[in-house]
Amino acid sequence: MTDSTSFRIYTGTFDDENGYIYYKCRGDSIIVEKIDEDRGTNTQKTVSKKIYSVKELKTRHIMN
Repeated sequence: MTDSTSFRIYTGTFDDENGYIYYKCRGDSIIVEKIDEDRGTNTQKTVSKKIYSVKELKTRHIMN
């Protein structure tokens, strides 16, 4: 999950002052979640979630 020229999946830009992007691997999947934080109430909310198959990315020659 990078913006290099050899890897064409972009997870987007994000202002980390109010949240972050969380990545985790589970089996063949890479799960990417965009999390917003409300520091006033100390709460977090998942804004978006994408799941990528490593096998599919390799098949499509998007990932080595």
